[in-house]
Amino acid sequence: MKKTAIYVWLFVVGAIPVQLFAQKSADTLKLNLQQSIELLLSQNLSVKAANEAHQQTEYDLKAARGYYMPQIGVNATFGVTSDPVTLDLSPIGDALEGIYKISAIQNQLIGANPAITSNPLYKLLLQGAQQGTQQGLDAINNANWEKILLDDNLGKISADLKWPIFTGGKITAANKAAKASANEQLEKTRMITNAEITTLVQRYYGLQLFIEVVKVRNTVLEGMHQHLENARKMEQNGIISEAERLHAEVAYAQAEKEYKKAVSSTLRT
Repeated sequence: MKKTAIYVWLFVVGAIPVQLFAQKSADTLKLNLQQSIELLLSQNLSVKAANEAHQQTEYDLKAARGYYMPQIGVNATFGVTSDPVTLDLSPIGDALEGIYKISAIQNQLIGANPAITSNPLYKLLLQGAQQGTQQGLDAINNANWEKILLDDNLGKISADLKWPIFTGGKITAANKAAKASANEQLEKTRMITNAEITTLVQRYYGLQLFIEVVKVRNTVLEGMHQHLENARKMEQNGIISEAERLHAEVAYAQAEKEYKKAVSSTLRT
């Protein structure tokens, strides 16, 4: 099927001789019907707004479907204090040190007893007790009795998982509402698009009709112009009268009027 094309000529009525109206402009715009429809679908504001509204309802529908899926949340907190939070355990260390010192004194008193030192077994046990007491005192003196409970930089990260099992039909209702809204907007988009295309087609073929009228009027005008030139020459040669030449001028003026009218109607289309 042969595609029909629109030719739009730019005329400046009255600024150039009427005879030049028949010439095509160098800036002729040529669009076939399919190209015109594609241009409308990509540039028409009403169609673009309708498509964007439909796209938004599709996003809402996808979001509603997401209610069926598990939801994962991650929380993170971070804080800074001037000093770390500590716990002083030195009183406990002092108490333990006192106990070991008492044990050391007891070991000294036992070691002063000749009955203990003269017995090899007792002497060996006493040496073990003295060594254990000294190790305990060394451990107490070397231990850090101030414990840090919280650092000056505090951080916490937590994650949770939620998966709806029963919501009383709220999720199903939300999905139905979102789907209905998407379908409704889709129909609105189709109606708006079809209406704009219908208007375009009407104007497209209406413009073609006006262009054909311009061509016909231009042909008539050229014929009347040639007829007028012939009448002027024939009058000069005495072949026809002045009245007949005036009649040719009236016919030419009428043809010129009809041509300008057709051009004006075409430019307003």
